Amino acid sequence: MPLAPSELLLLLQLVPIALFCLLLLAALGAPCAAVVSEHAAQARKRVFYDKFGLQMANMSLRLTLVGLIVSAAGTVFAVSRLPQFYPAAALPLYLTCGGLGLLFAAQVYLYNASWKAMKEHKGQHKLLGATARVVGIALLVLVLAVKRWVLVHRLAVPEMGFAEMLRALLAQPPSSALWPAVVQGTALSVAAAGAVGLVYLLLRRRIEDYGRDYYNFALHAAARWALLPGLAQLAALGWLVWALREDLAAAGPAGAAWTANPLLLLAVAAGALGLIACALWLAVRRNRNPLRLKATILAAFVFLGASLACETLMVLRLLPPIPGLPF
Repeated sequence: MPLAPSELLLLLQLVPIALFCLLLLAALGAPCAAVVSEHAAQARKRVFYDKFGLQMANMSLRLTLVGLIVSAAGTVFAVSRLPQFYPAAALPLYLTCGGLGLLFAAQVYLYNASWKAMKEHKGQHKLLGATARVVGIALLVLVLAVKRWVLVHRLAVPEMGFAEMLRALLAQPPSSALWPAVVQGTALSVAAAGAVGLVYLLLRRRIEDYGRDYYNFALHAAARWALLPGLAQLAALGWLVWALREDLAAAGPAGAAWTANPLLLLAVAAGALGLIACALWLAVRRNRNPLRLKATILAAFVFLGASLACETLMVLRLLPPIPGLPF
């Protein structure tokens, strides 16, 4: 059973939201690429790695600042329009998420600002970048856990202490869908860093003209960062679908084949679109002149966003109706 026209329209509306989410995920994942590239520059004595690492760190800082501004404005808007999503009992969790976001921004800023100043202390500098990555992962895990709790429990957050609430959020059984979501989010953040990094490098070429040879190298490197974690996040998507298999089956028509279940079709579409994005990154990786593949680079980013939009709609349709949401 294909998706209804209203569902297709909602899916199209989710695509730009998913693309923006990829920008936020890229901010969290880019320090990983920066630290590894910084280490490779030191180990292989090749300056291209250092330049690429610095550009990924700069991209992370810019995207983080955009994310903080948009998140703050979005929170103010949401609290005024959808206060039921911000119950008083959950306030410590939301404040913790905000605090981790600010801490991540501060660490990424210090990592950027000290790139040249700490060139004689690469070990400490890489540790600073690695710490930023760890904080980013902690932020991602907490955001996913809070969203799962608030949505699955239909906004009913019980009154309890902060430590007890945090334990209730994270003490989930191995069969919980939280864990594949965390693994997928962690891998997707690095893949998004590569995907967004490809677009970012094209935009920065005229401003930071390091030559054609460098940008061919950098685009190959970014495509590699997008491709391998991109495949890993697809494997985690399969794990997530398996963890939700009973809910997905219950959502479809009784006794019907899987092809008649629109939620399973969304899961398949998410995987297929992700594979197309990976194939495009592979084409960029293997091309001797990737600067000519601007349309391919942009298309891969859009396909990854469409994949995330399909997965988001699948998860939303598994949840019970929530008052105040327009879908």
